[in-house]
Amino acid sequence: MAATWYSTGPFVASNTTGTSVVISGAINDSGIIYSVIVPAASGAPSVAQVIAGQDSASGALGAGFKDNETVAASGTWASLSGYGLTSETDYKMYLAASGYTDGLMAAVSGVAFTTPDITAPAWVSTWPNVSSITTSTASINLKLDDAGSGYFVIIPSGNTTPSAAQIIAHTDSDDTAISTGLYGSGTLVANTEKTLSATNLRYSTYYTVCVTAKDDAGNPTATVATSSFRASVPAPGAPSNFYSAKNVAERKRKGMVRGTLSL
Repeated sequence: MAATWYSTGPFVASNTTGTSVVISGAINDSGIIYSVIVPAASGAPSVAQVIAGQDSASGALGAGFKDNETVAASGTWASLSGYGLTSETDYKMYLAASGYTDGLMAAVSGVAFTTPDITAPAWVSTWPNVSSITTSTASINLKLDDAGSGYFVIIPSGNTTPSAAQIIAHTDSDDTAISTGLYGSGTLVANTEKTLSATNLRYSTYYTVCVTAKDDAGNPTATVATSSFRASVPAPGAPSNFYSAKNVAERKRKGMVRGTLSL
């Protein structure tokens, strides 16, 4: 006789850290379950090699790439672990068992898995930055070394920098919603500049733009990036956003403007 797998056989139980994995398995007997982890492109080791902690070339595998667990009864699940793995890498765990009653398993079983991306994306040098500043608008330029999403909010200079989560939620450090035009977001292509637009700035005012991003795997940038700028000063005699119809109406309501201003 030969030991056989219980139920549907071994499966990936946990693979979230990028450097470790847990695969569960059970046999129709009491005994010992053995495992080894090798690159997915490697050949399959034999049952004897798995039990010896070796790859298909009989090379000894290090700690973290081999494991064994004793199961006391048929159908008892064992967790075979691996650690010290490299993120974003294709691996295969090969498993075999020796049953106390049924003897060695006839062949190994392989479970393929890919460790997830856990690397934080980074801004390309000199990004993010602010350009094309006018009395009421500005361009927020982003360039990330990975594909993902970028987010910004603009706050008065000197205010506390919001967290990444607050920027994504379009709020300031007090969780107060940022005004329309002073926040934005967009999809980022790796190593490609993305320009987002800010509007409704007040002329001559000093601002700080706060920027964060996350890659497509959900990893955030290490810190919130900030850049300070000043909205442009209107040319002498030129109308500015300070004299918008809304501002004139407000100033007139307060008795600060008499008559009608033509723009």
